Amino acid sequence: VYLSDRSVLEDSGSRFGGSRCGLACDGESRTVLKETRLEKNTVLNASLSGGSHHFERCELGEAPTGLSVSGTARAAVLHCGVRRHECEGLSVSGESVVEVKGGAFEGNGTGIAVSERAGLDLEEVRLTENLRFGLWARDAGRAALLRCVLSGNMGAGAYAEGGPEVAFREGEVRENRGHGVWVRGDSRIRMTGTRIRSNGENGLF
Repeated sequence: VYLSDRSVLEDSGSRFGGSRCGLACDGESRTVLKETRLEKNTVLNASLSGGSHHFERCELGEAPTGLSVSGTARAAVLHCGVRRHECEGLSVSGESVVEVKGGAFEGNGTGIAVSERAGLDLEEVRLTENLRFGLWARDAGRAALLRCVLSGNMGAGAYAEGGPEVAFREGEVRENRGHGVWVRGDSRIRMTGTRIRSNGENGLF
């Protein structure tokens, strides 16, 4: 499915699979997806480079990348399951802004990546058992995590490099194989009421 200009898609309960990209949107398009499945596409399950988009209780799985939000797109991802993507479950770049509430990012290469000048707000999200990082923040990206759990990731729970700004509040970073939070370059990290424990390497490095 490809949307451009000011086109609108509302969907409930459909499946988008077996294509190069299950859903692609640009321009000022708008989507509202509820309980939609996007899975087993050959490059991306969904690509949003413009417009405003709402995913609620959707399932994304088994593709190289789950959901890519770039350009000037805005997206809300509510109570979704994003699992088993070879690269990122969610990639946020450009000047896009993404809000994620609830849901799980499990078994991906990296759970969520934010880069360039993009903004990311996470609330009560689980980033677990990803093959590299739960969260990867780089460049001038911004991420704010509220009551999130980063656990069981094969690399670090969260990795920041370059000059991103990452804020952790009232969450937990535990039982990751590498560092709990790994910080490099000019990254800026702020923590409030965060519990870091039982990681394979350093809690904060």
